[in-house]
Amino acid sequence: IMFDYDLELKKFKPAVGVEIGEDELFSDDIKDITDLVEELVAEREGKKTGTFDFLGFTHYVSESRNGKFRVKRKTSRKKLQKKSREIHAQIKKERHKEISVQVKKLNEILVGYYHYYGLTDNSRSIGLFYREVEKTLYKWLNRRSQKKSYTWEGFREMMKQHPLAKPKIYVSIYA
Repeated sequence: IMFDYDLELKKFKPAVGVEIGEDELFSDDIKDITDLVEELVAEREGKKTGTFDFLGFTHYVSESRNGKFRVKRKTSRKKLQKKSREIHAQIKKERHKEISVQVKKLNEILVGYYHYYGLTDNSRSIGLFYREVEKTLYKWLNRRSQKKSYTWEGFREMMKQHPLAKPKIYVSIYA
């Protein structure tokens, strides 16, 4: 990991648990991501799993399909909850608009989300986010009048006319 300024380095070192003194600003003292991954693998072999969050992903060690240990990534729980709250507020604010307008805006948000978080091993998290958006849309469309506007069956029929963007893995890390 490279740092442009000493201030960035001073902030990073305590975050990964490295003591910092006034005259020890050398790059060989810094734990970088590969060191953290090696620690995770060592913990995994000892049957104690460790994780760390970086760039919106929770990195963890697991077995691949062929039985080898490798680092996997999933959307950080905090980021998933934050984006779910934002979507909830967005749908609530725009529930009075036409469904086609709402779905168009939601698809823009979903596709952007999939482009960032659509990595190898993260299909479960992006699928969870998709279902969260779908449930929230159903909830707020049913609150537009005093009577229930849609059953789940009716909602699914309406979604055939105005489909939400489906989750997709856009980046294959190991290919």
